[in-house]
Amino acid sequence: MIFPLSSATPPTELAVVGENRDDPEQLLLLGSDGNYYSYSLPDDSTQPVVPDGTWSVETSFDGNLFT
Repeated sequence: MIFPLSSATPPTELAVVGENRDDPEQLLLLGSDGNYYSYSLPDDSTQPVVPDGTWSVETSFDGNLFT
């Protein structure tokens, strides 16, 4: 999987923690850097994002995926 992140040092680990309520082909990823990213399945593209009400976040997610 290719992650075309704009950062010069993109996170090496990403976890799927949710999806977009309006477009389930947009996944919400959490990077090991603590930032969130939107991953578009059709486009195979990733963009930094700030989660808001349009995102459905996994309820069992406790924020400690990379410990």
